Amino acid sequence: MDTPPQPTEDDAIDALLEQARQFVLGLILYIDGIVQRLNGVPLSERLARHLMRHALIPAEIALRRAIFILAADLPPQPVPTRKPPAKAPPRPSQSREAPAAKPPSFRMAEPAKRKAGGYASASQLPRISFPGDASDLRAPTSWPRPITETFARRLSALHVAFDNALPLAKRWARRLASRLARKDAAKLLPATAPRLPKSVPEEARDLIRELTDFAHQGFALNSS
Repeated sequence: MDTPPQPTEDDAIDALLEQARQFVLGLILYIDGIVQRLNGVPLSERLARHLMRHALIPAEIALRRAIFILAADLPPQPVPTRKPPAKAPPRPSQSREAPAAKPPSFRMAEPAKRKAGGYASASQLPRISFPGDASDLRAPTSWPRPITETFARRLSALHVAFDNALPLAKRWARRLASRLARKDAAKLLPATAPRLPKSVPEEARDLIRELTDFAHQGFALNSS
């Protein structure tokens, strides 16, 4: 009697990545459904914060780890070499146009944890100037984006990254190759699974923990 084939590690990775794909897709469809039901009415700040905390951020966390796993599982990439910048020919004088807005990009680095105590560093303290003060203490020229705009940009970046996960993984595989040469590839990865709101079900927490473990294992295997 023939014994059934035993699942391999590649099968386990494929199954995990499919779980991650379904999880992220479900959250994207959930957010898109709410936005569509608003029928053009702008998101309130309260709703944007709620969707970001309970849906957008968990989707980003899972997709980020899935891309790392894909990158570690790709064939070894050649170490990129830096070329000296070529001198661009002088451009004819033209009327200056406003630079085009950069499309939002999916962040592979997770936000740094806040330091305990809640104290700001000296460089983060507000700058104060007085009338007639000639010192170089200037008020900030730009302020953080409104939460609704930040949410829209991150959602757009999530859509693009989800639809182009493999090309993004290939790009990160090249970065991995250069980091492996310097023996600091692990710095590309988040150290642990981040804290999630209580609304995230336990199955999703287990999935994110497993994605984190597999990502670290893939980097460790490639660096050995």
